[in-house]
Amino acid sequence: DQPLAFSDIDLDALPGKIGAAVLRASDGAVIRPPTSPDLLSDHDLSILYRMLREVGDVIPDGEGLRKIEVSFQGGVRYTVALAGDGTGDGFLYIVKRRQATE
Repeated sequence: DQPLAFSDIDLDALPGKIGAAVLRASDGAVIRPPTSPDLLSDHDLSILYRMLREVGDVIPDGEGLRKIEVSFQGGVRYTVALAGDGTGDGFLYIVKRRQATE
């Protein structure tokens, strides 16, 4: 049984991206540091990871891929996707974006 391999997806190509990072789902370790540390900090990542663990909805056992978006006043949105192998291990892809104006 091979561990899930990290896939270096080009998160920088996403429209409206402010910053992006990748964490290991099992322990929150930073796999790919924030692309814009002044706009998406390690502290932000730590808070998001703790929130996701406490809610238990995004990092569940037995799921392969989950996604959640959290929006804040001021036009900022976090998109978090879990690419997992169904055992609770995997990678959290986190993107901080500006919300589209309508």
